[in-house]
Amino acid sequence: MANFRKLASGKWQARVHKDGKLVSLGTFRTKKEAEIEAAKVEERKYYGQTINDRNMLFDEAVKNWLEYKKANVKESTLIQLEVIVRNHIMPTFGDKKL
Repeated sequence: MANFRKLASGKWQARVHKDGKLVSLGTFRTKKEAEIEAAKVEERKYYGQTINDRNMLFDEAVKNWLEYKKANVKESTLIQLEVIVRNHIMPTFGDKKL
């Protein structure tokens, strides 16, 4: 379940429970924007997908993305994506934190 609070700046902060702690999803201009983002995170949790983790490496995020794409694109497209990622993106960003 998400938690929302209005900050002194007038913006809204959305937080969700992760590993027994409240984790901030960020600040938003309106409460509605915060609710929408929290709903997206709750949906990802429900379907077993990862919540944005500030310590997650770019490499892990790309692997998750490619796994998602596998179900939604033709095999030839997936192969092209894997080659592009391996040759052009991972050498620069693979070991960086998100």
